[in-house]
Amino acid sequence: MASGENENPELGATSSSDPHDSSNRSSEDRGDENPFTKRKRASKSKVWIDMIKTDNGKRAKCIHCKECYVIPPSETTTTLQRHISSCTEKKNADRKQQLLNFQRVSDGDQGTSSSFPALTTGKSVPTATRELISHWADP
Repeated sequence: MASGENENPELGATSSSDPHDSSNRSSEDRGDENPFTKRKRASKSKVWIDMIKTDNGKRAKCIHCKECYVIPPSETTTTLQRHISSCTEKKNADRKQQLLNFQRVSDGDQGTSSSFPALTTGKSVPTATRELISHWADP
């Protein structure tokens, strides 16, 4: 037996250096940590691009049509995905982004108006382009 160590814990007070020994830590040090509680998982579904959690995470609100849906306790997103695939407001928003605005042009002589695209077909004639560049370069 080594000198200075007391084998019988009842006879002398030797402090244990084991950090995992719960008898050394007070209840304040341990806190209310429960090693078996589940951590919150990250929301990985693409549904959350178009939905916002409300009512303490119990409901989901569509950002397009503002309709609310109950999130089931299992937190599956199937009903939310079905709504997003059929949401008319989302479809209209996507369609509006793809539309081109056309300018209205009125014929002064005939009094009629027609619409034509502000964009051209993109065809260019090399000889006309060279001629325009030569006139542009010469003042």
